[in-house]
Amino acid sequence: MRSSELRVLVDYHYWATRRVLAAAQGLTDDELRQVSGGTTRDLRQTLVHALDVEWSWRERLRGLPQAAWESDLSPDDYPNVAALSERWARDEAEMRAWIDGLSDAELAAPPSVRGEIGAPLWFYVMH
Repeated sequence: MRSSELRVLVDYHYWATRRVLAAAQGLTDDELRQVSGGTTRDLRQTLVHALDVEWSWRERLRGLPQAAWESDLSPDDYPNVAALSERWARDEAEMRAWIDGLSDAELAAPPSVRGEIGAPLWFYVMH
């Protein structure tokens, strides 16, 4: 996958993320924190988890030490959708800056991440 193609997918990802956050903005705090059947997380916890995974994997793939990315983001730090949206916007800027600095060759090579399956870097970014 070329970097230009990855950027199109990243554009779509953040477009969809903004739509989800906009829809969540219309919920009351009680609705945002209501656990539905079939899961142990409420919507706020689920959104924080999605942000956490995106952030921590990027930091891991960038080669930062485990201490920099191993702790989970806490839903308590994001009491509402506005706080979560603000953090996600910063994360999006960081993701785009990192991707913009990657060459096609770097995207095609497996990252030097211990214990992974040897897939190309773009695979992990899109996962």
